[in-house]
Amino acid sequence: MGNDVAKNCANRMAIGAMSNVTDLERPVIQRMSEKLSDIAKREGSKDLVTKEEFAEALNGLEISQSDRDILDRIFVMLDRTGEDRINHKEFIVGVCVEIKFQAPHAIDATLSPSLCLLDGVEVHKGLHNSSQDNLTHWLISTQVGVVPFALGKTEELIQMAFELFDSASDRITPQDLRFILMTLNTVASYFGDPVMTVAQVDKTVDDACEKLDPPPDKKNELLMADTSAYVADHEFVHEFVEGKGTSRYGNKL
Repeated sequence: MGNDVAKNCANRMAIGAMSNVTDLERPVIQRMSEKLSDIAKREGSKDLVTKEEFAEALNGLEISQSDRDILDRIFVMLDRTGEDRINHKEFIVGVCVEIKFQAPHAIDATLSPSLCLLDGVEVHKGLHNSSQDNLTHWLISTQVGVVPFALGKTEELIQMAFELFDSASDRITPQDLRFILMTLNTVASYFGDPVMTVAQVDKTVDDACEKLDPPPDKKNELLMADTSAYVADHEFVHEFVEGKGTSRYGNKL
């Protein structure tokens, strides 16, 4: 349900519109995350990195200048003390709102003159040329290369944020769930979107802890896969991805 709601409404969000100017994809952000983590460990600063260390992490990655400018902007936004230092996990989670999904794998143009199958879903060809090459180009340019919210993939975005936050585990604590949701929420607010209040984020976390069964061996943790599905369908997250959040940047969340 959450994905269907997002599919219809997420294009109202400014972070969705940013897809027109960004080319960030998960493999690059994954590598950036690894490099930031290695640098933080090397410097003995736990999760913190400086502006110079951040620039070091970007070196060698295939990132356009315009995307570097956006990443620099997010760095500045998250540098709340003005000391040119950020929490690199918060940065990577925040960047998730701008990561684009890869191109679809299955395109079948033989269904009919006016329809094709895109990963098993009927898609109208409209007035576009129905040749395979032109159709593929059209589908990729219109359906792919946008941020997950704009594709209605809220659950996938949340799961991706979980995995980038901690790639070594399939579990998440309530504290880390709150951190991730607050980060996604805060970065979206920086781009001008209406977002959730702190109370709504806390309620979402509390509801997840109440409704979801913890793993038998860890009562204070939740399974990431179950949690991402539940959170994507939560009423407050629906409002958020519909652009109907009740708070904005500059207001007290």
